[in-house]
Amino acid sequence: MKKQILFFSNLYPLPWEKTRGQFNLQQTSHMEAQASLSYLIPVSFVTWFKKVLIGREYYSQKNICLFPFFYIPGIGRSLNPLFMLISIIISIKPLLWFAKHKYVLASWAYPEGVTAAILKKIFGFKLTIDCLGSDVNVHSLCPRRKKQLAFAFKHATTVATKSNALAAKVLEIAPSAKVKTIYNGVNFERFSIEKKPDSSKLKFLFIGNLISTKGVFELLAAAKLLKDKNVDFELSLIGKGPEKAKLAAYIEQNELQNTVKIIGAIPHEQLNQWFAKSHALILPSYREGVPNVIMEALATGTPVVATSVGGIPEVIKNDINGILLEDYQPDTIYQGIRSLMNEAWSSGGILKSVESYTWENTSEQFLDTFN
Repeated sequence: MKKQILFFSNLYPLPWEKTRGQFNLQQTSHMEAQASLSYLIPVSFVTWFKKVLIGREYYSQKNICLFPFFYIPGIGRSLNPLFMLISIIISIKPLLWFAKHKYVLASWAYPEGVTAAILKKIFGFKLTIDCLGSDVNVHSLCPRRKKQLAFAFKHATTVATKSNALAAKVLEIAPSAKVKTIYNGVNFERFSIEKKPDSSKLKFLFIGNLISTKGVFELLAAAKLLKDKNVDFELSLIGKGPEKAKLAAYIEQNELQNTVKIIGAIPHEQLNQWFAKSHALILPSYREGVPNVIMEALATGTPVVATSVGGIPEVIKNDINGILLEDYQPDTIYQGIRSLMNEAWSSGGILKSVESYTWENTSEQFLDTFN
């Protein structure tokens, strides 16, 4: 008989935001080959009222529940696990789902993982907390939230992390936690090697949230250095976020309109087309786990220039499948791109570096955490 697993996370595609949490969609889709999953998705109460209650945008499938996450804007984020718990109780259905399931997978440590750990104490289910990166690295900087994370990690059946670096951080917070590194997979049917452009113009790609901690402003400053050195290139920024207007203003002020384009968010299934017409992915983040976009770029034979943070050095190897940056400063990014330009890259060799990272392997490892 298939295991009945409750998947609990805000990181999952929404009817009005299909590109959200694509990695979780792919992971759970493969898990469904061997288990029955129900999906519990908290949504900010303002968005829930606007989109679900008034706009009637929701999933027709009975195994997916979008419920409102009530919280007080401006009040300390250390209260969010409590607010999440109250939201679950008020909404009733989520509480009933937690009560009836023997296995719970909470993807995102804070507040989902903490709240699930509290409910585990009540209902006694097996709990796997899936940590991604910022949910641990950022929230652990706050002493109160760090204590909450320690409680969650200590009481979880398993704490899964996307990299060995993140596993070490979890053990630093909760030395007694049972930690297992499970890397994300790649859909090799969707992401495959395509012939790169023959033109002399170099085409670079950034994919991610348009927020400052992704190093987007430093990347634009590096683009200005390339332009000042008369490098013939084009940089496309794919993603959305709160810094879009500031980035657009920077592009205009520095006369980068002909070389830097803000594309916006695109469907996940179209990313392969962008990798096919790009010579490299550039990701100068301040902090990361192991971004799935890096794995997908490598699967297409596209080299990656990225900061040596989090679990990225576990995947990117200098001169084999990319260039590791010591920091995210503009001159460092510029020099990294220059180094990339001087290399003769083997698409086949780049693909080989990630060919073992399949979603089948990932889903198997997550299912094993409940055995």
